[in-house]
Amino acid sequence: MNKSAMVSVVILTWNRKDDLRFTLERLMREAYAPLEVIVVDNNSTDGTAAMMATDFPQCHYLPQNENLGIAGYNIGFKAATGEYIVVLDSDSYPARDAITRMVDVFGRHPEAGIVAFDVHADVRGETEAVPDPAVSEVYGYHGAGAGIRRAVFEKTGYWWEPLFLYFNEMDHALRAMHEGFAILHSPSVRAYHKSSPVARPGERGAFFYARNAFWIVWRHYPLWEMGSTTAYLIYNAIGETLWQGTTVYLRAMAAAFRGASAALWERRPLSPALFTRTRIPLKLVFTRFR
Repeated sequence: MNKSAMVSVVILTWNRKDDLRFTLERLMREAYAPLEVIVVDNNSTDGTAAMMATDFPQCHYLPQNENLGIAGYNIGFKAATGEYIVVLDSDSYPARDAITRMVDVFGRHPEAGIVAFDVHADVRGETEAVPDPAVSEVYGYHGAGAGIRRAVFEKTGYWWEPLFLYFNEMDHALRAMHEGFAILHSPSVRAYHKSSPVARPGERGAFFYARNAFWIVWRHYPLWEMGSTTAYLIYNAIGETLWQGTTVYLRAMAAAFRGASAALWERRPLSPALFTRTRIPLKLVFTRFR
């Protein structure tokens, strides 16, 4: 293990000052070094800028003039200097020693392009050590906690910005696996997620989940699965529109078809062997938001 490898932590925030403070306070206690923390702010109006200047001057603070969605993460990824880049949400934080253990997993497994943190709901605001060193291969990662080799971004590119919100991690994970990188998970590499409701109103989330599900299918599903799964999504969009008494799914579906050319232009279908091992949670897309 290269114990002196630079690790960059990239956090994207938007109007979550208190959640961000909680996360940064725990990162400031992190023993691993060298470590840099980068906060990209998607034009918060809740006093985040003043807090960063006063309380966390040691962090790299990159304020934006508008809400860029996940494109804000890409700004942080490009600014990062680390060999490994840790992705956190503004309402998530790593457990004690999680970053050290992540670097250890990368050192022991050169085939790993991504280490998916073991993400748990934060119910106490506490961390705990998890010594279990077992490692298993998985087929996705959570944006509330993941370590990514710089080499993965160099090979696959960054998060696909048209998604704006949701399914961006899945899209990137599929591209990474397509390029031959393994995604590993270890219980010893843990993060906690508070799942703040800020910036996640119901219809807004439902729209992006539904629209982006179509794009994920069109970008990555093998041809013989793409048609049938598109029909499945259309059926659910119409059915849940009637059942839930909302138009959000029809609007999302229309937006997906308007953006179909962009999704298909960079289409990278999974191999049959890889497709049979992946599990994309399309059944959750139309979960009732009310």
